[in-house]
Amino acid sequence: MPTDCVRCGSRNPEVARYCRRCGLALPVAGQDATPGHAPHPYSLAPPAGFQPVEGARGLHYAWTGPGGAAPMLGTEGFELRVFNGGYSLAAVALRVTGRNAAGAVALSVEREIAELPRGSTARMGIASWEVGEPVRALSLALVSAAYGDAEE
Repeated sequence: MPTDCVRCGSRNPEVARYCRRCGLALPVAGQDATPGHAPHPYSLAPPAGFQPVEGARGLHYAWTGPGGAAPMLGTEGFELRVFNGGYSLAAVALRVTGRNAAGAVALSVEREIAELPRGSTARMGIASWEVGEPVRALSLALVSAAYGDAEE
């Protein structure tokens, strides 16, 4: 039975491991090939200090305080940088969760990145008025995404 590519829709032979049109790794039994979850055969290493985005393959993040400094009080705004080492993505929705010193949720917002090509880093800000109490730990989780440009 032929396998249809989830990114470009091309029909591929059942034995194919990669789409013959766009190069996407085709899913094998039990593997998720949806945008943001499909493993790229040649993933790019993230920059130093970046952490994996929860529930995603190839996405990593780092956060800093104003002007690139380390967060001081935890209530000031901060900048998020998201690096894509996998397939190009579009309409990337991320859940940003900040926790206070006791581990309770102090911040929970969603952000979207319109385009996130392979090898790029997107920047986005969290304003100080969105931070209710001091944030000591931060995590990002992938909510949804679409495949971007098929040129890999």
